[in-house]
Amino acid sequence: DYGLFYIDIFDNVKKYLGIDHPIPDYTKGRMAAELNRLRAKVREAELAAAHAFMTAEGVVERPDIIRNLNRLSSGVYIVFF
Repeated sequence: DYGLFYIDIFDNVKKYLGIDHPIPDYTKGRMAAELNRLRAKVREAELAAAHAFMTAEGVVERPDIIRNLNRLSSGVYIVFF
C-alpha cells in the first residue's frame, strides 16, 4: 500500500531522508511559516472531519476522509524540509 510507505517515511524521517524532524520556527523564513500555517489548517480540517463523521456511538462513518486529511498534513510537513 502506497499510503503505508508514505506513513513510514513520515514516521522515520531520519531513516529515509537523513535528517531529524524539523521544528518549525521563525528563523526558517516566511515560506516555512506559511507551510506550518497550512499544515495547522489541514489539521483543523482533520479534527473537524473526525467530529463531523463520528456517530454518537463513536463510529467513524468516513475514515477515508480523515485518513486522507492526515496524509495531506503529513505531506505538507515533508515539504517543509
